[in-house]
Amino acid sequence: MEENAIEKCLQDTKDHIGRVNHYLLKTSIELKQRGLFHDASKLVEPELSIFATYGEKLKGLTYGSDE
Repeated sequence: MEENAIEKCLQDTKDHIGRVNHYLLKTSIELKQRGLFHDASKLVEPELSIFATYGEKLKGLTYGSDE
């Protein structure tokens, strides 16, 4: 195999790895931000009163059940 072909293959692979890492980092930052703000609305009205009233009842339920 020609040395130029090997060098091109190596560079293409390094470029690919860089792109994958870039998008994985971008996605992980987005997920972290979503996680931080996901339940923030439960800390203020109108959700705060609803969770204060029904929170204990909700803890006993199984998500996705017929209940």
